Amino acid sequence: MLQQSALMAYVDIFRWTALLAFFCACAVWLFKKPDRNAPPPTGMH
Repeated sequence: MLQQSALMAYVDIFRWTALLAFFCACAVWLFKKPDRNAPPPTGMH
C-alpha cells in the first residue's frame, strides 16, 4: 500500500511539473523579440 501511494504521488508531481514546463515553453511566444541594432539596456555591463 505504501509503495502504491508513493508511486501515485510521484506520478502526480511528474504530471504537474510536465504541465508547468509545457506552459512555460508556450509562454516563450508571448515575449517580444528585441531589435537587432538596439543598444543594451542601461545598467548592463
